[in-house]
Amino acid sequence: MRSRLARWLIRLYGYREEFLCCTNGALEGLLQWSLDDGPVDPKDLTLLGYEPFVIHLPKDRKSTMLTVHLEGSELANARLEQLPFADPKGFPGLHKGSEPHINLLPRHLHALDRLRQRLNRRIAGNVATDLQRYDLTRLGYMQPREIHLASVGTPDKGNVFPTDLHGPMDVDEYLISLRKDGKANAQVEAVGALTLSRMPLSACRKVYALGGRHMAPMETISAILPTHHLWEGYAIPAEALSTVLLERVSSVDVGLHRIHRLAVRNSAGWKEGQALAHIHASIAYRLRTSGRTVSVLERRERDDLNG
Repeated sequence: MRSRLARWLIRLYGYREEFLCCTNGALEGLLQWSLDDGPVDPKDLTLLGYEPFVIHLPKDRKSTMLTVHLEGSELANARLEQLPFADPKGFPGLHKGSEPHINLLPRHLHALDRLRQRLNRRIAGNVATDLQRYDLTRLGYMQPREIHLASVGTPDKGNVFPTDLHGPMDVDEYLISLRKDGKANAQVEAVGALTLSRMPLSACRKVYALGGRHMAPMETISAILPTHHLWEGYAIPAEALSTVLLERVSSVDVGLHRIHRLAVRNSAGWKEGQALAHIHASIAYRLRTSGRTVSVLERRERDDLNG
């Protein structure tokens, strides 16, 4: 009952889902992001965690505050604290967020949204995110986060799973965050390498359908991805736009997350297209009610509230 009511309350945003698929450039130029020392391109801010909220800032940028505006109106802000191991020899640029203030919904919808989140916390299997961390998550997903498909292991014994907690640290290094108690994380640590493939928006439903693979054992890749090709010994989704091969260098734990630092060993482009990403429905609602058109794709092909 709680699950059905929580899903129904999502309709307050005008959508059926909390996270909406879009292209990585769907919000280009609509929002203004800033740090203490001035504007920042949100594409340079890599979200790496939600329990707690962890974000990676561009090289040589430090800040105690992250702020988001829509044409002069402040939509959100949060305090930032540089993590103690965020030094040039370890994981530079890592910051933890706290004390969020979000202004996306009118008062009556905000109250109902709080009810929805409390219901979500009581549903078995959900991560029990408190309300402040939920607000930080909404802030993080005010920028489209690219969902890549990770491939680990061999075609005979491997795994494929989606991830949106990742991004470049610099030209030759990359960061990815995985649930430290998840099977996907254990597999990456055991193998020591993986590929990440950018996917097109048209693959939205296929990518989301693989979400449970974070907790799945390795198996024959053809059972997971019926259509794929091999590159550097890894199974690459047939729809992939581009792929990078990454080798694990080190890792650090932050809350529920294990953040891996990886070296870029190779890369390949397969086809042109705009990369799949997703945003939180609350920012889509705010932009729509402010007269901005945002093109989004809902994953459900039918209304499954009765299913």
